[in-house]
Amino acid sequence: MKVLIVEDDLVQAKNIIGHIYNVFGKQVQILGPNAYYKEAIGHVKEETFDMAILDIQLQDDRYAGVHIGETIELLHNIPILYISGISDDKIIEQTRTIQNCNYISKPFDSEAIKRALLKIKDQITFKSLEPFKDKISYKPRHRDTYWIKEGTSNYTGITIKDIVFVEAKDKICEFNMINGDILKKRATLEKQIFDETLRYYPNFYKLSRSYIVNLDHINNIDGRRIVYPELNKKLYIKIPEDQLKTLFKLIGLHN
Repeated sequence: MKVLIVEDDLVQAKNIIGHIYNVFGKQVQILGPNAYYKEAIGHVKEETFDMAILDIQLQDDRYAGVHIGETIELLHNIPILYISGISDDKIIEQTRTIQNCNYISKPFDSEAIKRALLKIKDQITFKSLEPFKDKISYKPRHRDTYWIKEGTSNYTGITIKDIVFVEAKDKICEFNMINGDILKKRATLEKQIFDETLRYYPNFYKLSRSYIVNLDHINNIDGRRIVYPELNKKLYIKIPEDQLKTLFKLIGLHN
């Protein structure tokens, strides 16, 4: 059994590991503790593990644990336990939208973490006893909301199906919405927007290094341009020559 721990307080991490050994035994392999978002998200993308214990605030990002948990939900079908001292109700509620997720507050007592770990142990045991579970065919659950961080503590939730396209401009990605709104997020288009979330939705297609398009909102193609007259502005996206055939096939257009 392998456990991912994301915690930037080494004393707290040691305490948590002790409780894990008490409940699961010393044979458990600990992945971490990870104190920084970059190293933690790297483990999430490259490793497999059976459960995750996450803090929300890390050394390099006040709300890193939220995004890590959402990425785990997309890539893995495992229980998540948040142990955090964050008092922001909005952020706590956001963690509770994540599948197979529990939350306990710092400072925690021994009984609280013991109960939480025993609950997870039951979940893992029950999962291992499912006779016809095909783990290879597991698909990430499609969530309705994509969260965009604005400022240091404010998150805006947007409805995924209402995203018309995402455009990369330098280190900023602009989410163009069906109502004409444009929301901006500091992120990389391919790795942080597409690979971590939108690739799991069959209606989204990465057209180029600069654009992810929602196939459901492509209603007008003029030559090699996708045109969006409904967005009340002169707006179009050039279709790369090597993407024409694939894009036409995806939307059911035969050239």
